[in-house]
Amino acid sequence: MKSWMTMLLLISCASLHAQTPASPIAARHEVALTVQRGDCASPGTGDDWKVVKSAWRADGSLEVTLWDSETQTYSVIDDSASVDASVPGALRLFYRTRQSTLPPDAPVFFCEDWVKLTFVIRGLSRAPYQVTVESTQVVRQAGIDG
Repeated sequence: MKSWMTMLLLISCASLHAQTPASPIAARHEVALTVQRGDCASPGTGDDWKVVKSAWRADGSLEVTLWDSETQTYSVIDDSASVDASVPGALRLFYRTRQSTLPPDAPVFFCEDWVKLTFVIRGLSRAPYQVTVESTQVVRQAGIDG
């Protein structure tokens, strides 16, 4: 009985897989995130830090630039980008942040530093896109032995 159910499950999964095309995100799109800190990360003057800038590069990739800030307890995680291009004409870019707590006896510094985030997305067709950038926070991490 168990092997019959396993076979039925495998056939069902195989037919479902045959009807569902491979994810276009995983198959075609690659995203890289560069985080610049310090003097290189300054957004300039005015309201530049509020603007998401984008430009097509000569190699056909799309570059998206924006600014965030880091504090003693909030930081951007390097190389943590992902992209969702499942909706035609829309890109959702994600980067991860880390919120940490200070020990009770730690000195507290009230300072904020700019970070410049540059996403480079490869594998897109050149077209107009509505770009949304979202930060996600790591809540907990755990290792699993397998």
